[in-house]
This record gives sequence, C-alpha cells and structure tokens, in this order.
Amino acid sequence: MDIRLNKLVIENFKGLQSFVLALDGKSVSVYGGNASGKSTLMDAFLWLLFGRDSRGRSDFEIKTLDESGQAISGLDHSVEAHLLIDGQPLVLKKTYREKWTKKRGSAKATLTGHEMDHYIDGVPSKKREFEQRISSLVNEDTFKLLTSPGYFNSLHWQKRRDVLLQVCGDVEDKDVIASDQGLAALPEILGNRSLDEHRKVVKARQSEINRRLHEIPARIDEGSRSLPEQIGSPDQLRDGIYKLDKEIADIKAGSDLPKLRKEMAEAQAELAELQGKHQEKVSTGNRGIATQIEDARAKHRQISDNINRNLASIEDNEQELERLREQFKAEAGTQPETNDACPTCNQKLPEDQVQAAIEKFNTAKSERLEGINARGKEIKAEIDKLNSETKELEGEARKIEDDIEALKNTESSRSGLEPKIEKAQARVDEIAGKINQYVEPDVTGLEQEKEALVEQLSAINSAEKTKARIEELKTEEKSLSREYEQLEKEAHLMEQFVVGKVNLLESKINSKFALARFKLFEQQINQGIAETCQVVHQGVPWGSLNSAARINVGLDIIRVLSEHYGVQVPTFVDHSESVVNMIDPGTQLIKLVVSKNHKKLEVK
Repeated sequence: MDIRLNKLVIENFKGLQSFVLALDGKSVSVYGGNASGKSTLMDAFLWLLFGRDSRGRSDFEIKTLDESGQAISGLDHSVEAHLLIDGQPLVLKKTYREKWTKKRGSAKATLTGHEMDHYIDGVPSKKREFEQRISSLVNEDTFKLLTSPGYFNSLHWQKRRDVLLQVCGDVEDKDVIASDQGLAALPEILGNRSLDEHRKVVKARQSEINRRLHEIPARIDEGSRSLPEQIGSPDQLRDGIYKLDKEIADIKAGSDLPKLRKEMAEAQAELAELQGKHQEKVSTGNRGIATQIEDARAKHRQISDNINRNLASIEDNEQELERLREQFKAEAGTQPETNDACPTCNQKLPEDQVQAAIEKFNTAKSERLEGINARGKEIKAEIDKLNSETKELEGEARKIEDDIEALKNTESSRSGLEPKIEKAQARVDEIAGKINQYVEPDVTGLEQEKEALVEQLSAINSAEKTKARIEELKTEEKSLSREYEQLEKEAHLMEQFVVGKVNLLESKINSKFALARFKLFEQQINQGIAETCQVVHQGVPWGSLNSAARINVGLDIIRVLSEHYGVQVPTFVDHSESVVNMIDPGTQLIKLVVSKNHKKLEVK
C-alpha cells in the first residue's frame, strides 16, 4: 500500500496560525529558521492520525499561546490531510474547539470543557469510525516506524529485536546446534525447557549452591567447637543411672505415703457418693417448687421485655415531639415574600394581587402550624399512655419478684444423709492431716547424683549426633561443588549456543540492510553473554553517529521495514540540512531544513 500526502492544512495548531503544506504526493523540502514551525508539521500530522505528537505525548499543548505563555481562547484548532491511498483520494480532518456554556441565571458563558470533531472526506464521523478508518490503512506502531528515521532506535532494545525478528525471521535452534558439534549435548540438557527457562533454573540453582557452600564451613566449625571432652563411656554412665534409680525406688518403697494416698482416694470417693445422693434427694423434694419458680421467672422476663419496649417507644416519641417543636418554631418564623414585581416582565403587580398572595401564604402557614400542633398532641397522648402502662408493668414485676423469694424460702435443703456426710468429711480431713504431716525420706543427694550422670550421657549422645552432622555437611559440600561445576559447564554451553545463534542471526539480519548493522549480543566482564540490540554503522554505535549518518541509517531501516510491511507512508526527516547525500527509502520524503535565511516556512 502506498500512502502519500497531497496537502496538509493547519489552522491555529501550536504556533502555526494558518499554513498549507502543498506536496501533490511528491517529496518536498520545508525551509525555516529555528522555532518557525517545521516540527509542528509532523506533530500536526501525527495528532490528526493518532492523537499524539512526534514524541508520543497525548497531553501536549495544541492551542496557540500568547507572549505570556497563556492559551488564546475562542479559537478552533484543526488539521486536515489530503491523502492518496494507492492513487485514491482520502481527506481526513480533526477539529479541537472550546465548549462554552451559559449557566441558568448568568448572562455570561463560561468555559466548561473541550470537544473534538472528526471528518472523513468532508462528512462528520464518530471518533470510533475515524480511528477504524485509519487503522484499516496502517496501525500506529507501524506508522511511527516508517515516518521517522529516529523512531526505531528510540524503542527499547528488546522491542527493536522483536521487530527485526518479525522482518527477518528467527534462527532455528536445531540449525544453531548443527553448526557447532560442541553443542550436541545441549538438547538432552534442556529437556522440555526452553533455553531461557533452563538458564534461569541454572542461575537460581547456582545462587542457592553458593549460599549453601558459604554456610557449610561455618556450620562445620561451629559443630566442631561444640564437641565436649569425653567423660566415661556411655555404657558405664547408663549402668550408674540404673543403680541409682533402684536405690531411690527401694527407699521410697518403705514409705507410708502411698498407703495414705490410697486411703484418701477411697474416702473422697465415699464422700462424693454421699453428696450425690444428698443432692438427688433434695432436688426430688423441691422439684415442684423449682417449676413454680421457673414459671414465675419466665413471666418476669416477659414483663421486663414489655417494659423495655415501652421505654424505647417513649424515647422515640419524645425525640419526634422535640423535632415537631423545632419544626413549629421554624414554620412560625416564616414570612411571605414581599416581591411585588412580575418575575417575567419585571413590572409592578397590582396591590390586590400582592395582598391576595400574602393572605394565601398566611392561610397555608396557619394550616401547617395546626397540623404540627395536632400531631404533637397525638404523640403526647401516646407518651402518657405508655408511661401509665409501664408503671403497671413495673408493679407486676415487683410482685413476681416477691413471689419468687417466698417460693425459695419454702425449699428444703435436708435429705437425712447429713450425719453420714459429716462423718465421711471428717475421715477425709483426718487422712489429709496425716499426709500433710508426713515427712518423706530424703533422697535429694541420690537424685542429684543421678541427674549429673544423665547430663553427661546426654552430652555424649549430643556429641555423637554433632559428629554425624559434621560428616553429612562435608559430604554435602563435596556434592554441591561437583553439581556447581556441572552447572558451570551447562551455563558455558548455553552461552556458546547464544553466541552461535546470534552470529547466525546477525548475518541473516544484516544481509537485508545496506547501511545499518545490528549487534545482538555483547561480551560481559565475567565472560558471559548478554543479549542486546544495538544499531551500528561502520562499527560506530548509533549514539556516537553524526546527524547525517543517523538519518541515512534510519532511512535504510525504513526502506527494509516498508518492504516487509508492504506499505509506504510519508517520512518526515528533521535536520535534513546535515545530510549531503540522502538515500532514497522508496517513500515520500518531507525534509525539514533549518535555514537562517527563512524566517517563515517555505516549501520547495
């Protein structure tokens, strides 16, 4: 598809008040001094198509500014492009205008926003239709790649690399491996993972191994320093502990304390049984009274709930009564409007009409006051009624409370088992006294001696575990070192693969360009390989090229991309005065030339 610009008509766009760029589909040179509006031409064209300027901004200032930097109000801002699409004309126009609104009661309109109008071949269209028509020709990213020699290199290197791979195609991994016998083992190493995935796995594992190898020596040293001196053999220590345990048990076996504790358990069981029977008899005898008490309590709870509901209703009614008082006070203070002029024609109204309006207001006011007063009386009566009911309920509640106390006084706490219970309790107290006064045989010294032997045995057992752990750590250290070496080999093999692939890829890509060359990897200080995508011309990186070389290299890139995408669009070349021999990218060129002899824009 060949897209050419016949004419660009600009009205009040940035610094250009009115300008027509006439091209008739041909390449032109636009001469002008600094700040004369050359770059504005490209900004206007891109804004018309995509709503952005040449730097990709959508919020740049479109309006014309005065000397103080303030936007001049009341102007329409428009850009109109006459295009040829494969020889067929297409006219696109976009107008940006202020929206002024006169608010009710105000004689002066105020700025309330902005609005945008879109036109296709002179016919108003919706924004969506306008954008769909443009996207049917070429998408925004592709257009930017083809309309500015510097846009490709402004992209992130990964995006530049993606574009090149789209244009030239990637290199198959199998072709890279086939080109170097040293890479034959790589497919088995990768398995089902991609190269990037396995490289991340290797890097993560190497990091983990490094961390572990750094920790292990300190752990071994810490374990070695914690080993105690050997104090007897474990068998001797266990034999000593056994003998001390037997001696302590023999001493405690001659004690009367176990016998007393057995008697205490039996006495407590008997006491508990008697107390249970006592409680059962008392409950059986008082069951009828308990039922009456529970019924009375249920009735008391119901009355209490009614009292609480009444109190809540009283509070709500009092709040409503207070609200009505405030409403009555506010209504009583209202006065009729004394405006005696007609709101439509502003002429003075007859006196009888004014007086009739006042009487109508006073009548309505009196009716509203009477309504408020009547409602207040109803609420006051309801409050009095609720207060009276509440007092009656409170009296009933007090009577039920008295009845409950009277029923409680009729309950019996006797069962006939009291003498047996007292005797059983006395037996428990007697045995407890004997236990409290009993003095245990002193085996403290033997237990301390046993504890010392246990600590020694524990220290020996702990030392054996520490020695075993030290050996495990040494074995792990050797295993991790071997694994790290293998991972280093795999990482080196993957780097060789990347170098081989990039060399093949660079050759494939560079063969399509006349001036531009692409460096797709760089050697790291640690001998590793890092992917990149740098534009180079005759060995000089893009950032170090002069303006002329940058422009020609950019046009060379546009030429190849245009062929790949099958579309040519107008290409704007800023600072083209720096290029003596500009290459032909096969597209319509709009050269923007800085000239101190041209105060205003001139098209040739």
